[in-house]
Amino acid sequence: MEHIPYKGGAPALADNLAGHVPLYFAGLGVALPHIQAGSLRAIAVTGNNRNPQLPNVPKIAETNGLSDYEANIFYGMWAPAGTPEAIIQRLNRATLEITASAAYKKKIEADGFAETIGSSPEKMANTIKSEMEILAKVIKEAKIQP
Repeated sequence: MEHIPYKGGAPALADNLAGHVPLYFAGLGVALPHIQAGSLRAIAVTGNNRNPQLPNVPKIAETNGLSDYEANIFYGMWAPAGTPEAIIQRLNRATLEITASAAYKKKIEADGFAETIGSSPEKMANTIKSEMEILAKVIKEAKIQP
């Protein structure tokens, strides 16, 4: 596989839909409408669970000897450095309240996202640290240069 750098997901998706590139790793929220319309074919999902919107699409880990493959996309709410802790905690409580609501979960699932996990600022910091350690190892082993 050859990596083709794009200046964003929209041009990459457009080239994939037009047949200029044969494969594209896209977020499901972007790809799902095209999959449902039949203009894209889902080959596999990258997370550690199958997506309920595409139950017949395997995880990459279920295919061709890639049993340890996992790549998840996570989203977070960010605030400027130095934001007072009381404001961070207030934002976190409000975010957890929203993400726990039935309306939010229904919208997220309709957009093709598999899972909503509300957590704490500390857990998000640990997730980022863990991902950075994993990716640093991949970069080193693959001898990837900037």
